Order: sequence, then structure tokens, then C-alpha cells
Amino acid sequence: MSFDLAIWKRSATTKTAMLAEVYAAICDGQTAHPAITTFDLAELEAALKAEFGDYTKEPDMFGCPIQCERGASDSGSWLIAHCEHSAAGDVSSRVIPIALDRGLLVYDPQRQTVWGNKRPPKNKAADK
Repeated sequence: MSFDLAIWKRSATTKTAMLAEVYAAICDGQTAHPAITTFDLAELEAALKAEFGDYTKEPDMFGCPIQCERGASDSGSWLIAHCEHSAAGDVSSRVIPIALDRGLLVYDPQRQTVWGNKRPPKNKAADK
């Protein structure tokens, strides 16, 4: 069993983050959800690989402790970082700041905890 951190960008068009619903949709293979929007997934992955190394293989406690799963559609993108439970504290303390620096939301479904759950500012130009 792995420890997961789900990362996505919160949509400015929804009033609530719908954390559990978004995570369930991601796990069911649905990347289109009204509470998420797109972000620069490649840039996030580059930052994670700079921090952890190449995570294309299974998590390795002595090398790269994470494995990442990503998804994207026209309406949303996401990334889930998987690690062993024994590495959860170390991985969380390194992943969360990387995501928050990019204005992303991080959801811990095991503890039902969230970081960066701020509704993005409305685009005034789009309202006109």
C-alpha cells in the first residue's frame, strides 16, 4: 500500500474545492472535473525530478523515493506522487512546498488534509 499526495490547480469557477470528489474522479480516470483546471504539468515534473531524481521506476528508499502518475485533459491536469508510508513525512515535506510555490493545491487523501486550498482570484477581464 502506498501513501499518495494528489496535486492539481483549483478552478476559479467553483466555490468549493471538492477535494474528495476530485480525487475520486482522478482515481476513476476522469480528468475533466469542474473544480480543477490546467497548469504547467511539465514544469512541476521538472521541479520534482530536480528534488527527487528520476521517478520513472518503482519508488526506491535508497534512490528516488517517489513514483508519479499524471493526467491531463483540455479542462484539467493533475499529478499524484506515490511513496512508501515510511517515507511519507520526508516526501510530504519536500513535495508540498514545490507545489505551493506554483500556486497548486495538494491533497492528502489518507489524512484528508489539504494545502493551498485558496480560490484563485477572478479574472476581471473575463467578467466584462
